[in-house]
Amino acid sequence: MMVRFYIEPLGVAGSGKTTVLKVLVSSMNSAGLEVLTRKPVGGDFSLRIFSLYNILRLVLRVPMLLSLFLLKPRSEYSGTPYIKRVVRDLVLRLMIDSAVLGVLLKRSNATLVNDEGLLAKLISLKILTNMRARDVLRFTRLLIPKETIFLNVKTNADIALNRESKRDIDLPFFSEMRHSLKKVFFQAAALEYDKFSREIQLELGLEVLSVDNSGSYENMASNVNHLVAIIADKYNVSN
Repeated sequence: MMVRFYIEPLGVAGSGKTTVLKVLVSSMNSAGLEVLTRKPVGGDFSLRIFSLYNILRLVLRVPMLLSLFLLKPRSEYSGTPYIKRVVRDLVLRLMIDSAVLGVLLKRSNATLVNDEGLLAKLISLKILTNMRARDVLRFTRLLIPKETIFLNVKTNADIALNRESKRDIDLPFFSEMRHSLKKVFFQAAALEYDKFSREIQLELGLEVLSVDNSGSYENMASNVNHLVAIIADKYNVSN
């Protein structure tokens, strides 16, 4: 019997989440799993309307979400340009992505793979602001679907930072951050992802699988294919 579930990657920028997910989706299709990838709302008018409706429902169901707009940047980041805007945008994107996922999960019986992680945004907020760890877990419990698999893409922080520096993407907040502070951020993020990977399993009972992407593409792909075999067996998926 084919079972639908929700997959979300964890990992610092430059860890290779997008590449890992491409291999994952291909391998899942080969294993007989119907997969839907999260796409931008774009010109899908009905998706935009239903997502707006879901945002209103979300705020009514979880009014404490609005308190996230009051989070204050940690002292080490407070002097970085755009930090307040980054925090605000993370909260807005958290709400919008939660609403969009709600619509997509109702529309299809396929497994949904989301590159725009909800937990990743919560962890980023914790690193950048005075958000408490228990609040990360609380919002994870409220926002994440029950049938969820987190995919923790593990990469050495220095390797990830080097990869990220070579990407031709202009991120005002990150681009204007001192290199030493970038390294602190990446190291903190790597530690937080490992910490919350353990805690969401123990506290929330959610599944977390790990992929090492510090080495070659071939080793990573082999690791992903092995995990897909485990997922297919765990959810009693027949090929």
